[in-house]
Amino acid sequence: MKKRILALTLALSLLLASCGGGASATTMHLRKTEGTVDVSDGEGKGVEPREDLGLYSGYGVDTSSESYAWIDLDSVKLTKLDQDSEIAITKEGRKLEIEVESGSLFFNVTQPLDDDETMDIVTSTMMVGIRGTCGWVTQDTAALLKGAVEITAGDQTVMIAAGQMARVTEDGEIEITSLYQEDIPSFVMEESLDEGVLEEIPAIYPLSVLTKQTIHCIKYDDMEIVEYFYDEEGYALRSERTDYFNGESQRIQVYTYHYDGEGNCWYEFGNGVSSNIPCEPGSIDVMSVGINFMGTIVDANPLLPGYSELRAEIEANGRREFPDGSYSIYTMDENDDPVYIETYGPDGSLSGTAAFEWTVIDP
Repeated sequence: MKKRILALTLALSLLLASCGGGASATTMHLRKTEGTVDVSDGEGKGVEPREDLGLYSGYGVDTSSESYAWIDLDSVKLTKLDQDSEIAITKEGRKLEIEVESGSLFFNVTQPLDDDETMDIVTSTMMVGIRGTCGWVTQDTAALLKGAVEITAGDQTVMIAAGQMARVTEDGEIEITSLYQEDIPSFVMEESLDEGVLEEIPAIYPLSVLTKQTIHCIKYDDMEIVEYFYDEEGYALRSERTDYFNGESQRIQVYTYHYDGEGNCWYEFGNGVSSNIPCEPGSIDVMSVGINFMGTIVDANPLLPGYSELRAEIEANGRREFPDGSYSIYTMDENDDPVYIETYGPDGSLSGTAAFEWTVIDP
């Protein structure tokens, strides 16, 4: 199996252990297979796969469509190779490396490694240093089901915890996103995880999506309506902005989605320009919803990036203060989604309002 040149180094060091327990052992075995699985030795010669086949440094394993391979690197280092995937194993003393040449690999290290022991998972874009955790890797993504890790890529160092994914973008940046139960691939979900693992991973659905917002700037007597239309999974199909007073359409934005077959999604505007913002259910285009009436701030769309930070500034009584002395008063519904916002100037005069309508999507 051919080694690929690393474009980046992504080192993960574990802070917390996860997913179970087990006893120590020193040998590697192909525990079981399903479907068509090929094994090769250090010289590239084929080895007949069988249950509990011993694996040694230089061995490779690859799977065909609808085929899987379970590998014990020792009894506390368990891995599962997804379909259409290929790995090579290198072991020198207590240093173990698994190169994922294609596809995906689930890992479950149930006891922290000793100080003199290492386990690295290498792909074409990253190196994952495992100390004792569980999750999975693809060519550009590391996802955690349990624990917390430090990630370094180039001169970047960030922390992620259970319930997060780190992805290396094409320009070499580390992008961190939330991990939802719906993101967990089926080959991982089929494994017997410790009780409570999924309790730390939230579900996307039922999903509240914003369907309509009515923004009124009192100072300039400006009022706009923006409506959003989604598919059955909550992906935005289009937005329509109209003038409240004359009903004239001001902008219709249509979104076309693209998928790369590896869980990554992006969308394209009606004019053919692509967004560099990863799309996910419930998200909508930033440019079509930014509301700022000639310097008069109305906190319009709760789906804008940064809204979680904004929400953290809202006091228990629904009041949010601005540095210039202006403030907003939020009214929330039973799902804790905003349904009405009043924004006041520094002198206490009402400067604008925003009303929201929501619906719940549960495929």
